[in-house]
Amino acid sequence: MCAVYHIAKQLNVPHLDSWWGDCKGVSIFAHLFGAEPLPVQPSNTSTAVANMQRQGKSVVVINDVQGYYSVGDYKRTGVTVPQSYHQIHSDEALQLSSSPWWSKLQSDVEFFTLLQNRFQFRDKALAFMNEHAFGQHTVIGRHLRAGNGEGQHFIQAQRGIAIDETLFLKRIARLLQKLTQDPALQEKFQAKPPLVFLATDSGHLIPALTDLLSTVTFETGMMHQRMAMKTVVFPQTFVAKGHGVVFAPHQDEKDNCLQHWQSMFMDGVLLSHSDILVAPLYSTFTQIMPLPLVFHRNHIKKSSSGNNNWSPSFCEAATDASRMTCVDTMKTWLYRQNEQGMKTIALTVEEGGELNDPQQPQHVVHHNTIVLPDVDGFYPENIKPMSDFINSPRGFHRNYQHGAKFSTKYRHMSNAATAEWKLEI
Repeated sequence: MCAVYHIAKQLNVPHLDSWWGDCKGVSIFAHLFGAEPLPVQPSNTSTAVANMQRQGKSVVVINDVQGYYSVGDYKRTGVTVPQSYHQIHSDEALQLSSSPWWSKLQSDVEFFTLLQNRFQFRDKALAFMNEHAFGQHTVIGRHLRAGNGEGQHFIQAQRGIAIDETLFLKRIARLLQKLTQDPALQEKFQAKPPLVFLATDSGHLIPALTDLLSTVTFETGMMHQRMAMKTVVFPQTFVAKGHGVVFAPHQDEKDNCLQHWQSMFMDGVLLSHSDILVAPLYSTFTQIMPLPLVFHRNHIKKSSSGNNNWSPSFCEAATDASRMTCVDTMKTWLYRQNEQGMKTIALTVEEGGELNDPQQPQHVVHHNTIVLPDVDGFYPENIKPMSDFINSPRGFHRNYQHGAKFSTKYRHMSNAATAEWKLEI
């Protein structure tokens, strides 16, 4: 949906409607964000948004958004990325106006901030953060979805726990302990002690992981006291182990269906208020909303403080939890070219890990599902047909469908040997 919002900005369309399905006749989207359309902040404020020729017209996008593809697609197929798409300018305004990718990433921050402000249960999120003093802690937000009966494909896609669950949880706890012991982060954790916020739909893992993390200690304050790491979970009803995704068993039960959608988005909101976001497993849920907001918030904090010390915003762990790579910025995470912005923590055999020599462990790279404008003719090929429709004299046709339900471009292309970006210099 963030890609649709970005298109709406380019077209200077004033409002965006969305349909996420329903729970026994109640719109899920309206339940979460209200019945009113979402306002869109136009990219070109000089354009007359209230053009009379636009009235009564709609651009309809179903599922995939033509002209937007995932980072994984670009890397997997080995397409060359033009310099104008990936370059960074010291002038932020110039960067946003000249780079379709950075324009989209900034649009994502705007869109997800709008969604959170429109979230009908935002007061509960704020109350939870106040109750657990998020502002007085370095919040480590962890999303752990171990799978709940989806089958072998879930494991093959590297989205499930590939080893014994108990061993996996022990390793994750040990990795977090090593993170809090990192010399570069001691000042950060002593000023604001770590607090783990755990978001999961695998409720059966919560007691074991909470107990393991309670054995992790860290040093805090001027008195150098050692404290146990605390874990908090937003109260919700979890689907029984092996019974599928959170909303599937309750699709025919209105109240339960709505409650599970509400809980899912609540976890996303709270994760986005982390100081450090951790994905023990590849997580589309983490990458969609929390990740752009965490990167953005930390960028603002660092720019205003003038502190240039390395500080992680996002960490992703290997499927066996033997190592975890942490990165500082969105640019570092996307391109993996800034070694100074990355640090990989690994467990030795003695620590319950796999490595005999953890001095130079291989970096962890999860599949990247963030969608960005096509490097092959995004402007004007994908925008022009919609713009022509909206700005043409009003005729018989009031609706324009943009693209097919599933976009096939790049989907069947594959270059298995391509593991790195092909960036035009």
